[in-house]
Amino acid sequence: MLRIKNSFIIVLTVVFTLVNACKDLDELNINPNGVDPEIADLNLLMPTIIVNVGQTVVSLGFGDIAGVMQHTQKDGWSGGHNSYDWDNLSQSWSGYYGILRNNSDFYKKAIEGDFEFHQGVALIMRAYTFGLITDLWGDAPYADALKAEQGEAYFKPVFDNQKEIYLGILEDLEMANTLLSKGRNEYHNINAGQDVLYGGDVTKWRKFANSLALRYYMRLSA
Repeated sequence: MLRIKNSFIIVLTVVFTLVNACKDLDELNINPNGVDPEIADLNLLMPTIIVNVGQTVVSLGFGDIAGVMQHTQKDGWSGGHNSYDWDNLSQSWSGYYGILRNNSDFYKKAIEGDFEFHQGVALIMRAYTFGLITDLWGDAPYADALKAEQGEAYFKPVFDNQKEIYLGILEDLEMANTLLSKGRNEYHNINAGQDVLYGGDVTKWRKFANSLALRYYMRLSA
């Protein structure tokens, strides 16, 4: 009898715990030590974006592209590299679109703060990243990409053809060139320490934009 009573108490305790644990499941925990994205300094986003793009390019050069060009070989445990087997998740474009999502937040903050230097940088990094995507994969989501927050219609964005992507890239670079055409003292909130590529040098960013534009004009003329 005592065993039955104890079992009954245990069952009631478990049921009570489960019922109470199921309350407020739609509420999100808030990290008290985290930075509110709404008030985060956009200068803290810049090095993350630049470094991520840089690491991606270097990884291509020392990794897959070097393998395709037969500049490198790996040991027997890395068969995909040696046999040109690129059909796996590590070769997906998800990382590139992850960079673009961060860059989109960066660009929005730059517009909200009317920071033209940061807008120009964001457009250049967007152009460069989409350029890498279409260089590697050809047709890809572009016009409808990065809009999932706008609703279900964008959960599966359509693929734009490569030419349209290059044309969109050139529009971004032209806009960046215009934004970066002023004198250094006319820009605000530039933190040279957070610009790990050019140290806040507006002229160098503008040259980078124009160099990329030349690259993609050559792609279109091929």
